[in-house]
Order: sequence, then C-alpha cells, then structure tokens
Amino acid sequence: MRHLLDDYARAHGAQKRGGDWQRVDMDDLQLAGPESIDWITLARVFADLEAFDNEICEVAELRVFAGLSSAEIATLLGIGESTARAKWKVARTFLVGHWEGERDEGGPPA
Repeated sequence: MRHLLDDYARAHGAQKRGGDWQRVDMDDLQLAGPESIDWITLARVFADLEAFDNEICEVAELRVFAGLSSAEIATLLGIGESTARAKWKVARTFLVGHWEGERDEGGPPA
C-alpha cells in the first residue's frame, strides 16, 4: 500500500511541475513573425492608447517596439522605475483588452 501511495504522490507532483508536457522539435515550430501581425489593427490600438494617455502610450511604444526595460524607459523619460512599471502595466492591460476587442468584433471596442 505504501508503494502505491508513493507512486501516486510522485505522479501528482510530476503533474504539478509540467509532467504532461510534450517535447517538440524546433523544426516543427511556427513562430509569429512580422508578416503575421495585423499592422492596421495594431496601429488603431496604439492610436486609442495615445488618445487615452500619451505618456502611457510612449512607455508602451518604447517597451514594444524598442524592447527597452522599465529601468531604461525610466532613464530615457526621466521618471522613476516604479512609475515606468506602473505605466507599462496599465498600457499592457489596455492593449490586450483593445486588441482582443478589435479582433473579436472587427472594429474598435465601445
């Protein structure tokens, strides 16, 4: 009985740590590239963000298009790093919500 319980505990622990993952060959992956992005929708979403708050939009542009970290953005814009992180958090929430709305409805969200 103890062996059965040990086996169950090991299996349960493995599941919690990704035990059902499957190995995928790198050649089989299809990564998203620039050609797979809907640039018109992306431009519309960023325009909506800029109308919402220009500073938050600037942080998002630096993060998304320039790949800068919160510390780099803070230095560049002359703001605190925690402020840059907070603005990015708002921007990310805004962008995801509006991106999903644009894709689901085929137009700007209400």
